[in-house]
Amino acid sequence: MNKSQHISLDLHGSKHEDAEILIDEFIIKNIDKLPLEIITGNSVACEIYLIGGVRTVELGTLAFGVAGENGKPDEPSTHELVRLAAPRRTYTQSHFDYVAEVLEKLAENKEKLKGYEIIEQPKQLRHFTAKLRPL
Repeated sequence: MNKSQHISLDLHGSKHEDAEILIDEFIIKNIDKLPLEIITGNSVACEIYLIGGVRTVELGTLAFGVAGENGKPDEPSTHELVRLAAPRRTYTQSHFDYVAEVLEKLAENKEKLKGYEIIEQPKQLRHFTAKLRPL
């Protein structure tokens, strides 16, 4: 990637709350044209991990949606979020630069982002033990 294509996401000196907002805005800005059934928080979280090994957590339909009964579709969550927690004084600017590069790769390949289908789930707390399959 040449320097003219590099998207900067400088989190150095940002408060924790501000860093969360900046990351959310970065994702929203770069992945804005996909239908909701594809662009779920879980799809984004999985792809971030597959691209760069960065662990995040989905806080959307998988965690807070209501499972449909008798083959009916799930009732989606009101939000599809991905949370990236960064403990203070643990990571350096180069760590955040790497995360920004992973998010750039995600944005570059947004057309290839796939949704996930739940193939097995418990009645409660499904986001912990549900089994998913890429669409």
